[in-house]
Order: sequence, then C-alpha cells, then structure tokens
Amino acid sequence: MKTVNKPINPHRHRSCPDPQAITHGGAYHLMMHKLKYVFLVLLLTFSAELCAGVSNQLYEEKEVSCKLKVFHDAVPGENGVLVIKLFDAQRHDCDISREKAVKALDMALINFKNRNDLAEISSVFLGRLISYKWLSDNLLRMSKDNAAWNVRNGRPVKGTKNNYVNSLLHSSDILQPFYLILSKNNYKVSGISCEKILVNKEKLPFDGMCWITLQ
Repeated sequence: MKTVNKPINPHRHRSCPDPQAITHGGAYHLMMHKLKYVFLVLLLTFSAELCAGVSNQLYEEKEVSCKLKVFHDAVPGENGVLVIKLFDAQRHDCDISREKAVKALDMALINFKNRNDLAEISSVFLGRLISYKWLSDNLLRMSKDNAAWNVRNGRPVKGTKNNYVNSLLHSSDILQPFYLILSKNNYKVSGISCEKILVNKEKLPFDGMCWITLQ
C-alpha cells in the first residue's frame, strides 16, 4: 500500500503540536476527564442557586460546623419545591446526620402547612448526596458488588447512571426516614430523581443532585 504523506499546515507554528495527534493520545483523554469532573462538581454546587425562584425560608438550624436551612422555592404560577441547603461558614458543602435532616424536613413541612400563601409542593430537593454521608456511603456500598454496575467502566451495565442511582436508592430502605416524614404529613412519594452523578477513583457512584418527587 502506498503511503500518502499528510500535507503540513503552513498557518500553524512549527512548535505547536498536531491537535489530531493530541486527540488520540492518552494525555488528552486524561485531561478532558479531569476537566469534565471539575465542571460537574461546579455544576452541582451552583445549579440549585441558578434555578431558584421566589424563596421563603421555612426552617433553620445552626450548628458549629454546618448550617441547615429549608426553603420553599417556586416560580409564580407553578408548584413549589422544598429545598434543603447545607453549608459551612465559608458557604462550602457540608454533611448532616440523618436525624437532623429528617427533623428539618418535618419542621419545614409543619411550617409550610401553617402558611396559606405558598404554592403546593411537588418535590423535595435534597441537594448533593455527599451532604448526607450516610446516603453517599450506602450508595457506594450497594454498588461495590452490584451486578448492575460495571466497575471497570464506571457506569451501569444497562441504561444511564441517573436511572441506576434512581432505581437503587428508591428500591432500598435508605430514604425511608424521609419517606416516612412525608407520609406523616400526607404526601405520597412517587420516586427519586437524581442527575449529574459522579464516580470516585474506584469508579463507584457517590455523589449527584437528587429530588424526592411527590404525587
């Protein structure tokens, strides 16, 4: 077979590497993977703030290391969302115990029912899973030897990472403390909706943005 030499682009400086050569190199793929990870982390951090409508605070609990607030967010004319926000003094993400998270949701729902000026809610936004270490740790544990998760590729055997996490969390009893509080306040859970799922160095899912959806 006759070899055809690729013509040199006269407009590119000689010291500049060939972009096509970089694209096929391992270094490029590693760099793009890291950039994608950083982008997802930033997106997880700021998405809730960018999508917020009119906010009304329903509950607040201050701790030494972590502040917990629950808001009712709604766009005029649409159903509302209960938003749980957790942050430290520098407004970084922090993690809260199951007991305090459940108590906050319960108190926020009680305060919400005492208001008649707020739109009915259709979901509860939990925020990032790593803000609930007990949730994140259980997700890792359940995925480690799960036949539905491909550890080699860092993704489910079938379907998307979002659907995998949704199904796993909703079918387990991990979220039952939240579900019981919602049921106590006359709300029926229809499911869990997570997105922007992140995997760790062991290629296991551990973080994402999650909503509890209501009927």
